[in-house]
Amino acid sequence: MDEIERKKLLIKAKTYKMFAGFFTIIGLVVFFMIYINNIENQLLESLKKPETVIMIIVPFIPALFLTWKYKSMFKKIDKS
Repeated sequence: MDEIERKKLLIKAKTYKMFAGFFTIIGLVVFFMIYINNIENQLLESLKKPETVIMIIVPFIPALFLTWKYKSMFKKIDKS
């Protein structure tokens, strides 16, 4: 892999990392909104409902995906 390709991959990987952080922050905001609106006083009771657990996990999926892409990009860069 030549130097130009490597720099392109590095820029792409850092972009993924930046957006992963951004989506993590958004996921936390959405989580706290869900917590305040639905769960606040009945945590254990709410966790028994599958839709509540899904509502808690879904906001973090984009951040997890972008973090996975970021790590795979860095593995490609390290191999070259």
